[in-house]
Amino acid sequence: MDKYKCIKPLSVTKYDENEMVTEDEEKLIEVGSEWTLEEDNLSIFGEIRLESESEWLDVCEETLKECFEVVATYPE
Repeated sequence: MDKYKCIKPLSVTKYDENEMVTEDEEKLIEVGSEWTLEEDNLSIFGEIRLESESEWLDVCEETLKECFEVVATYPE
C-alpha cells in the first residue's frame, strides 16, 4: 500500500454511491489531501483508484504522476 499526497489541484468527475457519473458535477481535489493506493487497485474503467477516509477517486497513471507524490510505502 502506498500513501499519496496531492501536490497540484485537480478537478475530477463526481460519482454517486452506485459509481454512476453525477451529471455536470465535478469535485476539486485539494493540495495536501492524502490518499491511499492498495496494490492492484484498479477501477472498473481500468484507472487507478485512490481512497481517502470517506471517498475515492479514479485517475489515470499520467494524472497520478503529475498531481500526486508518494509520501509513504507500507508492506502488504
